Amino acid sequence: MLPAEVKKKLGRALACSVCHEESGSESYFGFEDVLTSNVFGALRYLEPRYGLEPVLSDLDLGPIVSANVEFWPNADGCEPDVEIDLGHTIVIVETKLKALFGPDQLPREVIFAHRRANGRPWRLLCVTDHVREPLHHKFSSGGVPLKSSSTSLGKAVATYFEYSDEKIDLTPAEIGERILWTSWSKIAESLENSWRRLHPPPHAHALISDLLATLEARGLTRLPFHGFTNLQATSLEWSQPSLWAPPIPSRPELAWAIPSMTGEWGATLLFTTDRRFDGFLASALAALGQYKSWFARKDDTDG
Repeated sequence: MLPAEVKKKLGRALACSVCHEESGSESYFGFEDVLTSNVFGALRYLEPRYGLEPVLSDLDLGPIVSANVEFWPNADGCEPDVEIDLGHTIVIVETKLKALFGPDQLPREVIFAHRRANGRPWRLLCVTDHVREPLHHKFSSGGVPLKSSSTSLGKAVATYFEYSDEKIDLTPAEIGERILWTSWSKIAESLENSWRRLHPPPHAHALISDLLATLEARGLTRLPFHGFTNLQATSLEWSQPSLWAPPIPSRPELAWAIPSMTGEWGATLLFTTDRRFDGFLASALAALGQYKSWFARKDDTDG
């Protein structure tokens, strides 16, 4: 399914059963359940050290030897997207794609996770397409949402158990600490880092490659920032800093040959196609007229 999705060959699969008109494959990318199935289905088949372990690294679960991944488990009217049973810990995953959490969806899933764990530690992992963790409304007496007040996911759900009659044998603060957030792009970044660092065998390499491709096709990946490069400054010194600005120790030193004249000075930094910095063109507005002069770099002999 992943190769067909990446190559946009799913038009016929999305054809209307009545008119047989095909849909664009891009519309397939908007289905939240399909994305969840693709990503966590691939993680289900990958050796944990290449998939689940890097993806769940922020949950402080320790090494993952084996995992049982179940999709859309249902109990007591609650149906989270994924349940990951690691033996010593349960991880419940709720995913969103361009959608919001239901009014009391996360508190329901906290109760679900606590019951399924049956005394073991548990985590509730929320996955969204946001750049940073989304806010969630707080709750008031009786578990009623407060529309005008919002905070982080964990703290918001903790307020539900502060005011609701439904209690579990954890404090609201302990509940809040077990609710974590990540993004689809962070999952992609974790998989790519694992791919480059661990050099998985060919079958795992191919599966991760297809998974990253389908995330990229949805616009859910972003290149990590590794800093600016090739920003080298020439050593210069100020000869008359009073005309420009007070001396700043961290500022590159400039070497000006400023003529002795009065007036108001301004400078324009010049760029060329082959050199990042050629110098400044300074203009002096004095009583006798306008003067222009070049101030080139210290190592230039023809400036």
